[in-house]
Amino acid sequence: MRFKLQILIYMKKLKFIGVIALIATACSSVNASVVTFKAKNADKGTKAMLVLSATQKPESLSFDDKGIATFKFNNAQGEYAELYFGKQRKTLFLDPKADLTVSFDVNTFQDAIQFVGATAPANNYLNSGKINFLTYKDCTVKESEFILRSDSTYNANIKVLNSQKGLNKEFVKLEKNRLKYSSYQALTIYPNYHAYMADKAYIPSNVYYDKLKSLFVEDSSLLKLNSYKSFLYEFVPLIALSEVPSTSKKGFNFLELTELKVRYVDEKIIDKTIKEFLTNKIIVENVSYDGVDGKDELIALFHKNVKDQELISKFNELTVKWKGLRAGNPSPSFTCQDINGKTVSLADLKGKFVYIDVWATWCGPCRGELPHLKKLEEAYGEKDIHFVSISCDKDKKAWETMVTKQELKGIQLIFGADDSFSKEYMINGIPRFILLDREGNIVNANATRPSDPATAKKFDELLSSK
Repeated sequence: MRFKLQILIYMKKLKFIGVIALIATACSSVNASVVTFKAKNADKGTKAMLVLSATQKPESLSFDDKGIATFKFNNAQGEYAELYFGKQRKTLFLDPKADLTVSFDVNTFQDAIQFVGATAPANNYLNSGKINFLTYKDCTVKESEFILRSDSTYNANIKVLNSQKGLNKEFVKLEKNRLKYSSYQALTIYPNYHAYMADKAYIPSNVYYDKLKSLFVEDSSLLKLNSYKSFLYEFVPLIALSEVPSTSKKGFNFLELTELKVRYVDEKIIDKTIKEFLTNKIIVENVSYDGVDGKDELIALFHKNVKDQELISKFNELTVKWKGLRAGNPSPSFTCQDINGKTVSLADLKGKFVYIDVWATWCGPCRGELPHLKKLEEAYGEKDIHFVSISCDKDKKAWETMVTKQELKGIQLIFGADDSFSKEYMINGIPRFILLDREGNIVNANATRPSDPATAKKFDELLSSK
């Protein structure tokens, strides 16, 4: 009898656990909403893109023959997102507990967009055009005036928010933080732009730094805000540099500045999630652009402060790729056409050092290097160096015109449809310069630019060696 009683109790426990599990499943399914996009005048297969602020992962939206696309939002909390249609963009707020319908005409996307659902008031407010921010164009004014304008912008934006009706309290709380960092975003770019546009001798005052520090808080819950993440990323180098003695501030190269920023994060940031975010972003930016050579300290700090397995996996993949581009390794090859239609490959250039410029006619910094490149070609063109310029222009005619009109020298090539060379060298920004030895092996996968005196010194060093 006692055994039967225990069995009965056990069965009731199982039933209770099952009910709890069903309730939990039901609750998790409740925390998911459907965002329906209705695009008038859209063709079947028309594409748009939705980017959630927390993950920055793009979600493709494909419209059917009725001009409808849907997205299931099942995050734990409400979140901002950017809706991209062509080159146009709208800011949305999504709630996992409230469906939303977004309607627009593809021909008037930027001017008219409509929302239906519980979050319609929030989305109407976000797209009302009443929220204003300062830009780099405002950076010409004096520091004291710029700080006053920043304060006025923030206060005006908060006033607009407070005047809205029907907004959810949680949204208002989050939006106040978004407005704070959006309104003061230009404050972080002010020193560089003011020095460039108005006063080359400008040095930020203690008032400026005090204002910047007053805005800084360590709150990892705000990492889902793009404005907060941007503020943190710009805040670190400004404050880190402000703590460097004035006699040492000039002359930081890209690696040294990166090391300064990462050390600051390692020593001064307390919140582990924010420390991880900043460490990952700063180091990945550096390694993506400049490889792993001489980066042992950075890599060690990455693994010290980054514990997210997905971030670690991506970083490891990145470092493995760059290790293949270390000095001494054979260079990835290319086969391109010159301006006369002749095919030229890397193998054709063996026997001399090769200095490669990956560029485009539409790239301002690329064009800025051309006078310096011409000087190098004049000085070293008759020596043991091939100067190779490879354009990644899609408009072949524009490339041909510029090469002819500018009388560009050296070996002028264009990638055409095959951009495998750029992918293998992980070129995500131009101009990019690459230096190879006589056998086609890598000397530097991210060589110094023609405008850098170190480039000519390196040429002299190589040419004087056996």
